[in-house]
Amino acid sequence: MVRKRFFWQGGGTKRKYHLIKWSRICKTRRKGGLGVKDQRKRNIGLLCKWWWTLERGEGLWHEIVRKNYLKNSCVSHLKRKQSNSPSWNDLLSIRDNYLRGRKIRIGKGTNADFWQDAWCGNTPINEKFPALFEICNEQKITVAKIAQRNWRLTFRCWLDAELQEQWRTLE
Repeated sequence: MVRKRFFWQGGGTKRKYHLIKWSRICKTRRKGGLGVKDQRKRNIGLLCKWWWTLERGEGLWHEIVRKNYLKNSCVSHLKRKQSNSPSWNDLLSIRDNYLRGRKIRIGKGTNADFWQDAWCGNTPINEKFPALFEICNEQKITVAKIAQRNWRLTFRCWLDAELQEQWRTLE
């Protein structure tokens, strides 16, 4: 924000016209820009790295955050609350960016979301079978819970021939 104001207002308080787009300023010099780093993208990258270390790392910080916020649930099931710290809410604001590029190891399946995590291939199951996900009663369920139920799901309506074929493919 401070960088934008400098380039667009010249450091004064009076607003001036923008003679160049911020996206152009952030391009490399070879591409015609000034090579200024986009801090928003850098911040998203660093917050994604925090998610990654939270899931993989071991230490006091990891234990505290897992106990206070994760509470043995999937990352995709977490919700923003006013009682959360501002840092945690910042992490939650970029969670979808992190989940989009994440691959997960199942282990016991207690921390892997059946529908929204890419645990079976490179694409989450809700993206492979959106019609089944839409009518499923258990949209927020872990892989471990589905395995305990012998891989059975319930749906809000009967499955027509096409949805039954998708279900067979999924099984």
